Amino acid sequence: MAKRRGNNEGSIYKMKDGRWRGAISVGWKTNEAGVPQWHRKTITGATRAAVQEEMKRLLRDQQRGINIDPEKKTVKEFLGHWLESIKRDVEPATYVSYEGAARLHISPLLGKIPLAKLTVKDVQRFKLAKLESVIEKGPGVKKDSTEDPRCLSARSVRYLMVVLRMALDAALKQDLVARNVAKLVAFPKVEATEMAPYTPAEAQRFLEAARSHRLGALFSLALALGLRKGEALGLRWPAIDLERGTLSVRQALQRVKLPGEKSQLLLKEPKRLSRRTLNLPAVILSELIAHRRRQEEERVWAGSRWKDTGFVFTTKCGGSIEPGYLGSAFSQIVKVAQLPRVRIHDLRHTAATLLLSQGVHAKVVAELLGHSRIAITLDLYSHVVPELRKEAAEKMDAALTPIATKIATKPLPETLN
Repeated sequence: MAKRRGNNEGSIYKMKDGRWRGAISVGWKTNEAGVPQWHRKTITGATRAAVQEEMKRLLRDQQRGINIDPEKKTVKEFLGHWLESIKRDVEPATYVSYEGAARLHISPLLGKIPLAKLTVKDVQRFKLAKLESVIEKGPGVKKDSTEDPRCLSARSVRYLMVVLRMALDAALKQDLVARNVAKLVAFPKVEATEMAPYTPAEAQRFLEAARSHRLGALFSLALALGLRKGEALGLRWPAIDLERGTLSVRQALQRVKLPGEKSQLLLKEPKRLSRRTLNLPAVILSELIAHRRRQEEERVWAGSRWKDTGFVFTTKCGGSIEPGYLGSAFSQIVKVAQLPRVRIHDLRHTAATLLLSQGVHAKVVAELLGHSRIAITLDLYSHVVPELRKEAAEKMDAALTPIATKIATKPLPETLN
């Protein structure tokens, strides 16, 4: 038997088959029966030198606080545990999105790889494979979505990378991996989403056409206050003070389908900065008052069929409105107004663009929209910035022109003549 131990190298010995094996003490671990056991990590190689070198590397990692003997989970197994651990901490729609990204995209390509052995090259190959599957929208492809492999875009691939990074961050905190290899792979380049906000004249035409629709007040709110679709559908009358002219955003209505369950309408609380109280423009306040009168008439007409949900915007019998229904209602208003076809979300962009172009401070606009940082607002609406810069220069010119004129007409000192 060869020399059994070197300095700081654990134990190394030669096996009967001619190979060499070394062992490093890892510490106490709990087995499947829940009993603590002293555990050692073994390394096997063709030569004593190879085993010795690997053991030195592992000992260095161990001294740096790196877990050299993580649990032997595959990427797929870990993703399942990670999703289960965050299920109660994230919104249902967010969980559904993460679960779909893991099940449909990440696991099929990376799932069989041991988590501790996942490399930068593996993640790079994953990114390139997904980018190769990016297709142009065509027949049968309704929208960009991580839930359908046919609907991927560069933006979807970036989202998959974000989910993988979050999962590996959790693995890093649990000492299951030595580093987050997904953070060492650059995100794919994503082109900025083209916005189609209405001009002031188009916005006025839209508001005029909306008055003829029973849900016109909803779209007027979206345009004037930048409300999201779910925020408007989740509004209840106690959240609106018609006397003071204020509206409080405290919840949003969404249709969510959890894995293995039927889809359902759920009310959720928005993020902290998305919970906000807004002042209603007079034109919108009058529309809400008219909308409430119309709803009272519908309540009388429905009689015993009326569902007292308390929502501001309801069906003709008081029930909650399906988010998907708003698309057809919105199209009807756009058609009546003879305006370009845009997305409902572009009403939110219209609100921000109109306010910024009229000189409203970006911080105020950010609070109105419920953005967490003013930088988000400025990045999203950078197309307005050049106009604001020009306006700022004109205002500065107006402020300084009298002074400049006075200076120009004042006689120069004799020493300068």
